[in-house]
Amino acid sequence: MGTDNVAIVRRHIEEVWNKGNFAVEDELIAPNLRYHDSMSGEATGKDAHKNFVRTMRTACPDVTCTINQIGMANGSVFVRFTARGTNKGSLFGMPATGKAFTIRGNSIIKLENGKITEIDDAWDTYGFLSQLGLVPTLDKLPRQAGATARA
Repeated sequence: MGTDNVAIVRRHIEEVWNKGNFAVEDELIAPNLRYHDSMSGEATGKDAHKNFVRTMRTACPDVTCTINQIGMANGSVFVRFTARGTNKGSLFGMPATGKAFTIRGNSIIKLENGKITEIDDAWDTYGFLSQLGLVPTLDKLPRQAGATARA
């Protein structure tokens, strides 16, 4: 069963995240999916997750997720991944920047009866936003903080 679960998660990443094939999302995700994400918080249900993926793929249509490591531990599938893409559309109300990003992340995914029931994603949200120019990089923070304190 563990091998099957790993194959299901791999297929989800390759088909849904990398190709935008939402028919596969409908096939592999349980209706009551629980989704936790370091940027968007928590959501419940297949449609909420599909909307999140669609939002990300619309904002970054060339996004790809490379699986660096995948396996089973304590009944869950774990994935270490690298995501790359270019911000070509608005994202959560922020304008497109045209800038590229490369970030790393980790997912812990639970499955029941061949369906994904829970996804817990932790990825480099700060790195993503700073590479897009939407938040200052760390080297800029001390100057900005100092200038604000002096003002």
